[in-house]
Amino acid sequence: MYLGPLVFDEIFVAKPWGGRSLARAAAKRLPPAGRIGESWEIADHPHGTSVVKGGPAAGRTLRELIRAHGESLLGRKAARGRFPLLVKLLDVSDAVSLQVHPDDACARAMKLRDCGKVEAWYVLRGGKGAWIAGGLKAASDIRKLRALAASGELAARVRKFSARKGDAWLCHAGTIHAFGGGVALFEVQQNSDATFRLYDWGRFGADGQPRELHPDEAVRAAGGRALPLRRPRPRRLRGVPFEARRLVACDRFVMDRWRVRRGCVRSKERRFEILHVLAGSGRLRDPRWPEVALAKGRTVLVPACVREYQIVPRRGARNNPRAPGLEIVRAAEPE
Repeated sequence: MYLGPLVFDEIFVAKPWGGRSLARAAAKRLPPAGRIGESWEIADHPHGTSVVKGGPAAGRTLRELIRAHGESLLGRKAARGRFPLLVKLLDVSDAVSLQVHPDDACARAMKLRDCGKVEAWYVLRGGKGAWIAGGLKAASDIRKLRALAASGELAARVRKFSARKGDAWLCHAGTIHAFGGGVALFEVQQNSDATFRLYDWGRFGADGQPRELHPDEAVRAAGGRALPLRRPRPRRLRGVPFEARRLVACDRFVMDRWRVRRGCVRSKERRFEILHVLAGSGRLRDPRWPEVALAKGRTVLVPACVREYQIVPRRGARNNPRAPGLEIVRAAEPE
């Protein structure tokens, strides 16, 4: 079976630090009530599996498609099993916990069901009061991590940055981090939900009890390293028929930003890629598959077997060279 570009139903996840801003920041139709902290856009995980919305594969899960058509979807690395990435949108109205994720080696040593977790964020909504925190102000504090977390002093010892719309950040496994103040993010990460909380701002859960912390696991995941949070410098990409910049690159994935102002044909290698529309509208066309409508907040998985497709902005530049066209964040495995 040939697989063309796929769109999935969102998986909305309520969180105590969530809100309702994904309706505006990403044009999402949220459930009628609740503090929605996450929208899982593409997921193949025991905690949530994406279901195809529309087209010839409608109703099938991403897990089912990988089992039946792994090489068409993932390319030559299909034998790895689960989809390698997990893609989310985050609405952080309140602060998330100060937390840390293990790397692959640590996850194996701890006998976790998940792999390690490297992640990157693109800021959809920032502004006054929105912040991202990561890394320690003093490297020596890593030796006192457990005590600082227990006393609450850790909150003042982590570097804090203003969250500005359009910025991209890379968070390596083992980096202590948090965010809050109304920031909304597009997140790409390894396919893992392994998170260890160090400090949760004295917050209580739905049962009226303090939320669970994981000091032993978090200290182990940090590994005695005071890793910094990174904001890479964007790099212009050449050889594509539109403006494109590499925002993040690591050994697990890359993240790019595209500005497509006129209709064009996109040719790619035999690898999957994920497109998330930041702004604008248009169409994504594959001659062997029903076309996909592109609009703000939509996430599309383009399988590895698709070697070429057309992107057509609704407001092309033929008559207006300065028309905004489509703005897209792309995530993919490293080249």
